[in-house]
Amino acid sequence: MSSRTVALILVLIALATGCASGKELIPYSTARPTLDYAGRCSIRVIGVDMRDRVSNGEATPEQVGDRPGPATSRIPYTTANGKSFARVVANLTSWSLAEKGFETEVVDAPEGADDEDLAKAATEGVTHGIIVRVRKWWSLVHRKVTIEYDVSLTLLGEGGEVLAEVSREGKDDLRQGLKEDTAQEVPASELLVVFLGVKLTEMLNDPSIPREMKRFDTSKLSTEGGEPPPLAPAESFDQPAD
Repeated sequence: MSSRTVALILVLIALATGCASGKELIPYSTARPTLDYAGRCSIRVIGVDMRDRVSNGEATPEQVGDRPGPATSRIPYTTANGKSFARVVANLTSWSLAEKGFETEVVDAPEGADDEDLAKAATEGVTHGIIVRVRKWWSLVHRKVTIEYDVSLTLLGEGGEVLAEVSREGKDDLRQGLKEDTAQEVPASELLVVFLGVKLTEMLNDPSIPREMKRFDTSKLSTEGGEPPPLAPAESFDQPAD
């Protein structure tokens, strides 16, 4: 992992740990993306699960990995509230934008939709659309906490034209690069949640995001004249922490 990714992981671990204690599950909402800009435009977000494991029936849309079980069995990691992983990713993206002043909504991808259908669904009636495509996202937890991922984020304009597209792909050991005491103390479930927030943070803050999305610096964002967005409902992995 890059030094920047490790730094982001440490920051989000600190935020997440401040919201939970002991063996308590760490909700996705405590490790959601942190934007370095703000705005006021309207954005619709769609998450699309393109993982082979899901399309071929090997895994359900809620599964995100597994860990050893009795004998040679594997125990799956799944989302806590039963929502699909694509929906969780879309929710995280939407929440992070809403906290910075954007007007957001999340919709499910139309069944069997091609790129043109997705673009229409993402942008009809709003100024921008964001499509997050998950091609790979699977964790293997044993002695190491390994995750293989391939995720892209596409920003669309009002007419469905592509304004920016960024992606993150790789296979990482999430304890690599962390200090030994931190690596051993942080549960695998927490590292997995935090890593998702890190990858979405990197993509949403990518320099290729057009200037029109970055209306002003977040340090100048004021909540005067209105209430700040409410905290998002907690979502976590539905299994005990290591």
